[in-house]
Amino acid sequence: MALIAVSGPPECGEGITTMSGVYERITRFFLGAVDPHDFTDTTPRREIWPNLKAHIRPMRRIIAASVLVTVVAAGVEVWLIRYAGRVVDMLATTTPGALWRAEGTRLPGAALIVLLLRPFALFLRLAVNDIFFDCNMATLLRWRL
Repeated sequence: MALIAVSGPPECGEGITTMSGVYERITRFFLGAVDPHDFTDTTPRREIWPNLKAHIRPMRRIIAASVLVTVVAAGVEVWLIRYAGRVVDMLATTTPGALWRAEGTRLPGAALIVLLLRPFALFLRLAVNDIFFDCNMATLLRWRL
């Protein structure tokens, strides 16, 4: 069995094509969406809600994206549970041949959704919530408060 030598991390600008390079580009895209150090507002107001609103204002697009991808990911999960229940009900009442005739084209489609769309929706939700929102909001609040 041959051992493969692994070198250190590639230098910047070498055209990274590995998975870590893709991960780094995605992370940098989400982290660079908002400049948390940009504090162009005037003196904060003394009332709590206007003050919070002023601090959250730069994050409004991120919050909207977070809600959107969370709804999409939840929709995929709810559809999956509904479809699995439907298949189980059909398995209980029909023969395998009748099941394949009735659901033969939908089962591979459901498998593609489970194998491709569901992981992508969950990844996107985690990327938006954990990187896009959490990191930027924590830095923004630390900088401003």
